[in-house]
Amino acid sequence: MNQIAEEYWDLYVCDTLDYDLPGHLLSYPIRITHNGEVTELPGLEYFPDTKARVLGSKSAMLPSVLTT
Repeated sequence: MNQIAEEYWDLYVCDTLDYDLPGHLLSYPIRITHNGEVTELPGLEYFPDTKARVLGSKSAMLPSVLTT
Protein backbone atom coordinates (compact mmCIF):
# COMPACT_ATOMS: atom_id res chain seq x y z
CA MET A 1 0.00 0.00 0.00
CA ASN A 2 2.83 2.40 0.83
CA GLN A 3 4.46 1.81 -2.54
CA ILE A 4 1.21 2.55 -4.37
CA ALA A 5 0.62 5.68 -2.27
CA GLU A 6 4.13 6.92 -3.06
CA GLU A 7 3.67 6.21 -6.78
CA TYR A 8 0.41 8.17 -6.80
CA TRP A 9 2.08 11.03 -4.89
CA ASP A 10 4.85 11.15 -7.50
CA LEU A 11 2.19 11.38 -10.22
CA TYR A 12 0.36 14.12 -8.28
CA VAL A 13 3.42 16.34 -7.91
CA CYS A 14 4.80 15.90 -11.42
CA ASP A 15 4.97 18.98 -13.66
CA THR A 16 2.24 17.74 -15.98
CA LEU A 17 -0.70 15.55 -15.17
CA ASP A 18 -2.65 14.90 -18.32
CA TYR A 19 -5.13 12.44 -16.82
CA ASP A 20 -6.85 11.61 -13.56
CA LEU A 21 -4.88 9.74 -10.94
CA PRO A 22 -5.54 6.00 -11.04
CA GLY A 23 -6.67 6.09 -7.41
CA HIS A 24 -7.18 8.28 -4.34
CA LEU A 25 -4.54 6.81 -2.07
CA LEU A 26 -1.68 9.31 -1.61
CA SER A 27 1.13 9.36 0.89
CA TYR A 28 1.17 12.49 3.07
CA PRO A 29 4.19 14.68 2.28
CA ILE A 30 5.82 14.48 5.71
CA ARG A 31 8.60 12.51 7.27
CA ILE A 32 9.24 11.54 10.86
CA THR A 33 12.82 11.85 12.08
CA HIS A 34 14.49 9.30 14.34
CA ASN A 35 13.76 11.51 17.36
CA GLY A 36 10.07 11.85 16.46
CA GLU A 37 10.13 15.30 14.88
CA VAL A 38 7.58 15.82 12.08
CA THR A 39 8.91 17.70 9.04
CA GLU A 40 7.75 18.28 5.49
CA LEU A 41 9.56 16.56 2.67
CA PRO A 42 12.41 18.60 1.16
CA GLY A 43 11.04 21.20 -1.23
CA LEU A 44 7.42 20.66 -0.18
CA GLU A 45 6.53 23.39 2.30
CA TYR A 46 3.20 23.80 0.50
CA PHE A 47 0.89 21.34 -1.21
CA PRO A 48 1.59 21.48 -4.95
CA ASP A 49 -1.80 22.80 -6.08
CA THR A 50 -2.37 25.30 -3.24
CA LYS A 51 -0.57 27.63 -0.89
CA ALA A 52 -1.65 25.51 2.08
CA ARG A 53 1.27 24.54 4.29
CA VAL A 54 1.89 20.82 4.60
CA LEU A 55 2.46 21.15 8.35
CA GLY A 56 -0.38 23.62 8.78
CA SER A 57 -0.30 26.84 10.74
CA LYS A 58 -1.84 28.29 13.87
CA SER A 59 -5.26 29.84 13.51
CA ALA A 60 -6.29 33.10 15.13
CA MET A 61 -9.91 31.90 15.25
CA LEU A 62 -9.74 28.16 16.06
CA PRO A 63 -8.35 26.74 19.30
CA SER A 64 -4.95 25.09 18.92
CA VAL A 65 -6.39 21.72 19.95
CA LEU A 66 -8.15 21.68 16.56
CA THR A 67 -5.27 22.92 14.44
CA THR A 68 -2.10 21.38 15.89
